[in-house]
Amino acid sequence: MITASEFRDGYLVAFSVAYDWDNSAHFAELTVRGKGARDAKFRISGLTSWSAFEDFGAQHIEQCTLLQEASGIYLCLDPYIEGQRSDKDNFWLLGSAVAHCAN
Repeated sequence: MITASEFRDGYLVAFSVAYDWDNSAHFAELTVRGKGARDAKFRISGLTSWSAFEDFGAQHIEQCTLLQEASGIYLCLDPYIEGQRSDKDNFWLLGSAVAHCAN
């Protein structure tokens, strides 16, 4: 099970949003560089919405919120209040699941 701690204190190396034609679904992929310069790649499948406000410029992920909700997962890399969802959150994604993927 992936937790917020796998993102926290890492550096965002890459971020992309794409469409999987075989499964007819959007997804996002994030590459996070953690301690020891190790990269971890994550896929948010079943992506339904996401937002990154123009003031999101920090590459370093100091705080992270990852919530399992009835409708899927909520991942925020720049939460207003860590551990809970807020209208003031920045750089968030909503999807059906989050998983590690091959680098």
